[in-house]
Parts: sequence; structure tokens; C-alpha cells
Amino acid sequence: MKTKNKHKYKIAISYINPSEDEILMELVDFITEDIDFSIEQYGRNRNPFKWEIIRKKEIKPKNKI
Repeated sequence: MKTKNKHKYKIAISYINPSEDEILMELVDFITEDIDFSIEQYGRNRNPFKWEIIRKKEIKPKNKI
């Protein structure tokens, strides 16, 4: 069975506050095999936001002895 490789992502999260017409942005790091699922879980119980991948780097699996 082949598994997905993990990647380290740097994500720009932009929160939109419609009442103040203001955009707040933060950078967040994720290490995951499935960025869409991770972002979906991250967004639970948060204000609506847009996201963009800034950087993606594959994490090489370590050899087990």
C-alpha cells in the first residue's frame, strides 16, 4: 500500500471582517498529506477566510533501521 508523502506548507490566511471592511492576514505552517482537509479542519469555528499556498516543500520519510 502506497501512502501519500507529507509536505510542509506555508499558507497565507486572509480573514475578511465585513462589518469593518478590513482584511486581516496571517501566515500559518502545516505539515500534512492533505492540505485541503487540513484547511477545512483549521477553518472550523473560525470566521470565514480565503487561503493561498505560499510555499510547499516535500518532507522526505526517514529510513527506519
